[in-house]
Amino acid sequence: CSHDEGLPTNTSEEQSRCERSCAQLYQLHTDLDDTLRRDSVALHRAAHIAYMAAGLGQLSSAHQSLDASRPWLCYWALHGL
Repeated sequence: CSHDEGLPTNTSEEQSRCERSCAQLYQLHTDLDDTLRRDSVALHRAAHIAYMAAGLGQLSSAHQSLDASRPWLCYWALHGL
C-alpha cells in the first residue's frame, strides 16, 4: 500500500483490498480514456435518500462501536442528502 510508509498493517492492507475492489467496479463503468460512461450509472434517488436518512437514526447494536464517530456519521449522511 502506498499509504503505509513501508510499514504495512492490517488496516493498510484492508484499505488496499478495498481500493482494488472499488477500482474494479469503477472500471466497469469507464471508457478506455478513463472517463465515466454516465449512461451506465444511475442514481436511484428514493433508495439513496432512504439509505442516507437511515444513517441519521439510532445506531444498530452492530455499529455501537462507532458511537464516538456519531457526529461524523451524521455529517456525512446529511452531506449525502
